[in-house]
Amino acid sequence: MAVRLRSPSARPIGGPWPTWRGCWAQPRARTAGSWPICRGRPTPTLRHLLGQAAWSPDAARDELLAYAAAHLGHADGVAVIDETGFLKKGAHSAGVARQYSGTAGCIENCQVGVFLAYVGPRETVLLDRELYLPGGWTDKPACLQAVGLAPDTSFATNPQLARRMPDERARSG
Repeated sequence: MAVRLRSPSARPIGGPWPTWRGCWAQPRARTAGSWPICRGRPTPTLRHLLGQAAWSPDAARDELLAYAAAHLGHADGVAVIDETGFLKKGAHSAGVARQYSGTAGCIENCQVGVFLAYVGPRETVLLDRELYLPGGWTDKPACLQAVGLAPDTSFATNPQLARRMPDERARSG
């Protein structure tokens, strides 16, 4: 899978797990751009992947689904759906609004994502994600376009997003 999604200039980062833990322990090393620098790599490859590389999150998801179906399926495995809030300070990211966040335990300025994961006896794999868009966002086509979403995106509640994810993944293979 990584070979099909990797940029031609990508290099493996390598190294032992304790080094990653050491990077997380350093307060200034908690961003995608500082991980490679903390690991002794001057090229911010993860930042490039997240912010500049030409790749499709949906294609990556489909590749991961195919891999999980072929290699990770187990009779005791289950699908788990959960929502998570991401606290935000501004209002320019898609879906940001004052809404309840389980992460904060109160109403805060945040985004809310709904996630589908496969949990097996030995592994857990994130399979899909949907961003919850409050009604104030879906009522404003210009706001949707400004953040790269289709202007005709319709409102869906978190339970509606959660119900349609497994069905869409089953239909796609």
